[in-house]
Amino acid sequence: MGEVAVSDTLDKDRDEAWKVEMNSEPFDKLRTKMYFRSVGEDFHNPSMSGSETGTEKYGAELDYSLTNRTHLLAESFVQDNKISGTELWSNSLGTMQEFSRFAVEGGYQYLEEQRTDNDTKESQVVFAGIKGNITDKLDASLRRDQVISSQRLKIIRQRRPRVLATNKRDHAPHISRRNFRREMKTGETLRLRELKAGSRTTRRCHQGIRSKIPSQEKEVRQASG
Repeated sequence: MGEVAVSDTLDKDRDEAWKVEMNSEPFDKLRTKMYFRSVGEDFHNPSMSGSETGTEKYGAELDYSLTNRTHLLAESFVQDNKISGTELWSNSLGTMQEFSRFAVEGGYQYLEEQRTDNDTKESQVVFAGIKGNITDKLDASLRRDQVISSQRLKIIRQRRPRVLATNKRDHAPHISRRNFRREMKTGETLRLRELKAGSRTTRRCHQGIRSKIPSQEKEVRQASG
């Protein structure tokens, strides 16, 4: 089943809107519907809400009859807004109870709005409504949507820097026991070499001083004689 509408006004240019639906009934208690709808940016219809202008929407509905008068309802759709550049995802689940001349419904709806600048808004909504026949030719419906939570998330993608393995206590670079022992051995070897070199230098200095003392004594004796 499909519908096509065209509008041409003085304020806006000529534009169109169309909708395609496919209904199915796999078995007695289950009815499904899939649809696709497109509304032009300049399309004008007084009976249509302003939020549908310039959008494309596709989704599916499910109606499962628990009893003859009690129904389980579910709907999921995606709506792409060409004017604002946003994309809306919706998932809802509810129930409907039918009476003689009216029906009462209520449920829960989850909404997620994605924008081009990676800004995402999530909302949770509960709804309740009533609809029915006032007269044989007049129908009326009333529905209330209440937002119970809403938050905005900013998605920023960054690369994580590499972090070297560190010790949990002092965050110092981790050194294995084997490498530590090796470093200690090399350090001790260098220390012993320094001590040996220092002892040799000390011996040479002592020998030089001792060799100079006799010559100095001879010079003193000659001066006194």
